[in-house]
Amino acid sequence: MGKPGDHDAWPHAKRLLEAAIEALNREDWGECERLVYESLDRHPLPQGYLLLSLMWRQRQDHDRAMALAHRAVLLDPAFGPAYLEIAVHLIDTGQPQEAVGFLIKARDAFFQPTPHLVHYYLGRAFEDSGLPEQARDAYRQSLADHSGFVLARRALKRLKGKPTKEALI
Repeated sequence: MGKPGDHDAWPHAKRLLEAAIEALNREDWGECERLVYESLDRHPLPQGYLLLSLMWRQRQDHDRAMALAHRAVLLDPAFGPAYLEIAVHLIDTGQPQEAVGFLIKARDAFFQPTPHLVHYYLGRAFEDSGLPEQARDAYRQSLADHSGFVLARRALKRLKGKPTKEALI
């Protein structure tokens, strides 16, 4: 870890994370992991653990990805993107109802992820929980946050014509 008073540690750690993102985008897993751990040694940032979580989720290791996202939260409970990452893991592993609480924490965090993503994943959680009307509302909010967000638009089209729970009663 950077020495106390080492003012270069934080900017250097950020540069390493930027390089790690490039490696992740190339799917150069080993280089990504090496750069992130070097960054964390310099200056622990929740973004480092989040990046590792994203990498392991892409590699379908959900347990490792979830543990790393939780480490990001432990390092900085105000870091909303880590809550979003945990929620995405829960949705992807068939636990959409558990994801809702983490999405609300992401939305309410001091350092928030992009709002349209939070609303989109709320929509997915509601849809996967069999609540199409709440899903529609969340997808509409996602589009209100970012009118060009294609995934939310596709989700609304997919739900078009699906009956609400109230219509089934």
